Amino acid sequence: MKQYLYKLKQYLFPRVIARYSKQGIQYLENVDRCWRQVPESRSKDSFFGQEVLLVPENLTLFRVRKFPLSSVKHSELAEAVHLDIDLWSPWEEPQEFYYWPVRSGGQWVVAIWIWQTLALQNLVELEDITPTHTMPEQAWKIAAIDCKEFPAIYIDQIEPGKWSYSVLDSSGIPLYLSLVVNKAAAQRFWHFLDEESRHYPVIIDEGVDQASWLEDGLEDVRKVGRNLPVAPSLHYARKPGVKDWSDAFTWLKPVGAILVLYLIWISGNGLVLLKQSQFVAGQVATARDAASEVLDQRVEVERIYAKLEHMQKIRAEQTQFERMLAALSEKLPKDAWLEFIEYNNADGGWVDILGNAKQSVGLAAVLEEMPEVQHAMFLNDIRKDQRTGLEPFKIRLKLTDKE
Repeated sequence: MKQYLYKLKQYLFPRVIARYSKQGIQYLENVDRCWRQVPESRSKDSFFGQEVLLVPENLTLFRVRKFPLSSVKHSELAEAVHLDIDLWSPWEEPQEFYYWPVRSGGQWVVAIWIWQTLALQNLVELEDITPTHTMPEQAWKIAAIDCKEFPAIYIDQIEPGKWSYSVLDSSGIPLYLSLVVNKAAAQRFWHFLDEESRHYPVIIDEGVDQASWLEDGLEDVRKVGRNLPVAPSLHYARKPGVKDWSDAFTWLKPVGAILVLYLIWISGNGLVLLKQSQFVAGQVATARDAASEVLDQRVEVERIYAKLEHMQKIRAEQTQFERMLAALSEKLPKDAWLEFIEYNNADGGWVDILGNAKQSVGLAAVLEEMPEVQHAMFLNDIRKDQRTGLEPFKIRLKLTDKE
């Protein structure tokens, strides 16, 4: 009987993911707790279907941000993340974001991915896709890990010769992500970790071909499968106005409404209850309008405060940052252009640079020769842009320890 009910649930509530590959959009459906490739999405044939569109990793930027619980409520997190993105996003055109928060001590720890709206639309505009959720592929893979032993280091093979290394905290969300394409990059990843993180257990997907992987001396390596993503991760990926009927919590409102209507019907006092509900609705609307004004003012004050705080931080570090820019301008080849630069004094200090060059392959080695730089590593896969003939690059510079 239990197996029959599971089959019925699987038929009525199909769970499908749509991911982009070199061959186009691929569909995978969860069948008997395993993800299997299918020729087309069955979620369109079911009113209760769930379809998750995965945003390719090369389109996204990742950051981890923290917000104090005392000033940001759970209902205000989306707005706080949106305001925070304005401070560090390199893009001005329309963009979208996905965030995955957890409570840690007295603050929110939030993993954030952003991507350009047009870049994603250009990939899927020719496909008939109507997803209920949109989620970065990196986030989906981590949320679907069939493992409860966290914190951990998670290694995933994106394609032959390309790996994604991530540090997962005790709740399973990523705190640090790195693209690894050779053994030198893998060694840099381990070098960037603190002493505690280096002793975390290492988990890899059970389908990974270890014959081609980059690690030799790891001892505590465990293979894990993928199941359904944890519910909180999917909650933040749901598209606005879309109901996910595979989520039990979505049924609470309609079922509650039916029960209320039934009670009204059997009470025989429908007209009285209707008047009371109209009065309450009016009071709620009035209170909502007043609360909305207060919230708007509070958000504006917090936005201004965040920008002032950011400006104070820039002034305090201006001298060190100017020295770094001067050295960078001398060392950077003449055929390379910068579009974005970010400095952070955490963990001894590091700088992220984003730009284009005629040949980006040797940039990390060149910049590593600077006396201010301890290590340099690529954060993206180097591919030539067919329109401009240039090679976009994202490089992280680990600065030398301050005297």
